[in-house]
Amino acid sequence: MTARLDPLHGLTDTLEVSPEQGPQEDVPLAASPPRPGTWRLFRLGDLDVEVSFGLVPLLALVALILSTQLLPAQEEYRHDPVVYWLLGLFGAGLLFASLLTHELVQAFLARSQGIPITRVSVFFQGGQLPGERDVKSPASDALLAAAGPFTALSIAAMSAATLHFLGLAEGSLLRPLLWVLVIGNLLFGLTSLIPAYPLPGGRLLRSFFWLWTGRRLRGTELACLSGRVFGGLLAVGCLAHVVVDGAGASWLWGIALGTVLWLQAGMTWRRARVRELLAHRLVSDLMLTDGDPLPRHVSVADALLDVGPRPPGSRGPRGFLVEFQGRLGGIVSLRALRSVHEEERCSTTVWDVTEPLRDEHVLHPRTSALDALERMTELRLPVLPVLDDGELVGRLPLSALLAAVEAQEPAPQPAAG
Repeated sequence: MTARLDPLHGLTDTLEVSPEQGPQEDVPLAASPPRPGTWRLFRLGDLDVEVSFGLVPLLALVALILSTQLLPAQEEYRHDPVVYWLLGLFGAGLLFASLLTHELVQAFLARSQGIPITRVSVFFQGGQLPGERDVKSPASDALLAAAGPFTALSIAAMSAATLHFLGLAEGSLLRPLLWVLVIGNLLFGLTSLIPAYPLPGGRLLRSFFWLWTGRRLRGTELACLSGRVFGGLLAVGCLAHVVVDGAGASWLWGIALGTVLWLQAGMTWRRARVRELLAHRLVSDLMLTDGDPLPRHVSVADALLDVGPRPPGSRGPRGFLVEFQGRLGGIVSLRALRSVHEEERCSTTVWDVTEPLRDEHVLHPRTSALDALERMTELRLPVLPVLDDGELVGRLPLSALLAAVEAQEPAPQPAAG
């Protein structure tokens, strides 16, 4: 497998246009977009600040509850409904600003610890701390874990102090907005301290176990176990209350929360185990050198005939590199090829459904396998090209990473007798 990309630095060159597209002109490589499921809000120095798509409906729900229920009841319906709607929207905006502050504090604190943070994503995510894999000590881990709850509780305390010292009279429009900040940040901060990994409270517990055992992975295992125990007890306790005394919104919410915590702790432990197994492997150890990129002008129908059956023992989504006039042009997943309607597969080319090549798609043979897995997960691509000094030397499919993990997992012990 050989192909050239010019120039050799950063893949910033342009791709040529085929003759059937008309005169030759430069077509730049696609710009680096925000992560899937987010859009870029702004850039602060070299830090990209992104907002999760899922935050918009949540903020809209918060604004609706504030406008139609909480604020009118608190103010005894002194104002017109339009005023409450404006207050609700403004209150949701203040909560968003609190979440943004929470994420920025964590990011800058992580940078002060020498952890390379290039982007943050604003969401009600309760403890998905930046740079988790780069934390080097239990003390640093505890500091980063405490930053989020401390920020939220500090905002709540400052809002309560402002409310107290201003002595705002009943009917003041500033009074309900300050109460939104107090209650919202207080709930967020206290909920974050639940000792269930990967919430910040669970991260604090992990740092203790890490210090106690002297092993990061063992600390993570114990913290995840604590999270599963906590989530399971919460779900079972709330379910028992529902069975005995009947369903209530708070008890049903407790069942849902306990179940989520139980599942999330298990998933977090599996991810931590995968990180441990791939931490010392390189892309060069796992990459494949067989096969050539798909020609871009081939129809989707012909491409599906040529890809062949899945290799024995492999699992996970499949993907292929795509050629563009003798050079590497992009990546296409088998799922994207199959998503083309059967009647259109003969008239649709592979290039029509190909993800154009970008800088972050390219791996080096010395890249760690863990970095490659995290990049694939972030980009949602099942294969990435491997280049050395501008030359295509191989490809790394997701199936190869999964096989490497499975090969290192301990085999199940046969049952006694």
